[in-house]
Amino acid sequence: MSPGRWASTSSAARLQRQLRQKEAARLLGVTSWTVFNWEKGRTDPSIEAMPALLSFLGYDPLPEPQVLPERLLAKRRAMGFGQSGREPDSLAWTQGPGEIGSRVG
Repeated sequence: MSPGRWASTSSAARLQRQLRQKEAARLLGVTSWTVFNWEKGRTDPSIEAMPALLSFLGYDPLPEPQVLPERLLAKRRAMGFGQSGREPDSLAWTQGPGEIGSRVG
């Protein structure tokens, strides 16, 4: 999605709620400069900001994913995970006695 698309989407949602950029920024957990840059199309929202932004919007403005890789990417985006493969420790695979990935034997 181009920055301009996020600009119109985030700006419209903010204005519909009659919020100032500073108030929207507080709700989104970002700075008012970040909201300003999104709305001017200067930057895209970071992957970490996506869960809050999608919740703020009430929907995902990106096209509906059609194939498995697109669905996985959309889910990762909604959860705030990038494509680096580095998730929070709570989602990491563990290997211990009797757990998935451990060798029984």
